[in-house]
Amino acid sequence: MTNRLTPVQWLICAIAAIGFAFDIYEILMLPLVVRPALLQLSGAAPGSPQFQMWVGRLFYIPAFAGGIFGLIGGYLTDRFGRRRVLTYSILIYALAAFASGFSTSVEMLLILRCFVFIGVCVEFVAATAWLAELFTEPARREKVLGYTQAFSSIGGVLVATVNGLCVTYAHNLPAIGGFGLTIADPHGRRTENAYPHRRKCVTCYSPERPSIDSRRRSAWPLCRAYSSIRCTSSSRTAMASFPTRTLRSG
Repeated sequence: MTNRLTPVQWLICAIAAIGFAFDIYEILMLPLVVRPALLQLSGAAPGSPQFQMWVGRLFYIPAFAGGIFGLIGGYLTDRFGRRRVLTYSILIYALAAFASGFSTSVEMLLILRCFVFIGVCVEFVAATAWLAELFTEPARREKVLGYTQAFSSIGGVLVATVNGLCVTYAHNLPAIGGFGLTIADPHGRRTENAYPHRRKCVTCYSPERPSIDSRRRSAWPLCRAYSSIRCTSSSRTAMASFPTRTLRSG
């Protein structure tokens, strides 16, 4: 057997390396988007119990589903064939990742993330089994599996690179729209409707004062108590009369 790989074998190794890189890319992208996604979809304040609950669910449930279907992936490859399972698993996580960008609720995002993890885990198992079958020589098989799976680390570099590009250039790009949906620009000017949990809070937020006044942070518990008060000039005047405490530094 010749020591050089054929063009077809090189192509197979290249596609496998790209696939392994994007497997990790899809998994590691969630920590970067979970905070802005929950702010847009749930309106929960960062650090609140509802926010922490959804963060835990988005990290735990998809990973659990991926682990279960990853175990089943070995059976599926033996039952339906490596190439068929590999093709459909790639389509599943590619379409699910694309649809995640058009999520209209936290529940929809959670379900799509589950499909992403399922597709990634099954694809990893099927790709590894297929490469092991294509390269029968033990020494070459070890090298092929080692070098192609090493590209999984490139997925982390891709995530960091894409995040840097998004932070730098996202404000110059148009808003995403599709399927009759309009996605709000996360980099645009924030208005009162951008935070439903503060919509009727006249102490912590107002269009004329977008940031929380440190002198009135102690009045945050009044938000729930006076959530039924509408943001009118008279109610603001009334709320301004409530005594507040100055926060101590440290």
